[in-house]
Amino acid sequence: MPAHVRRAIRLTFVVQEEDGQYSAVCHPLETASCGNTIDEALSNLREAVQLHLEALEEAGLRDEWFAEHGIEFLDGDDGDTIPVNVNIPRGGVVAAEDYPINCPS
Repeated sequence: MPAHVRRAIRLTFVVQEEDGQYSAVCHPLETASCGNTIDEALSNLREAVQLHLEALEEAGLRDEWFAEHGIEFLDGDDGDTIPVNVNIPRGGVVAAEDYPINCPS
């Protein structure tokens, strides 16, 4: 069984209110969800993102998808932050989160 190392990617989520509900989108993964509150929308999106990442890995498409969508692994433990430029809709909320990924060493 090959050894794996844990690396991370940073994804940006945008949440906005629509007709009394909140929609949450992760544009790099083309993944979306919704909820009755901001927290619920983010929680549902986190679950959808995790499932999407797992599906990409199982299908052997992760590296191709990341390359096509400009998703890069974080450099490591040096504490540097990566600037994220996002067009935030009026009244929207943005969150950037790191996701650990298992990679063959």
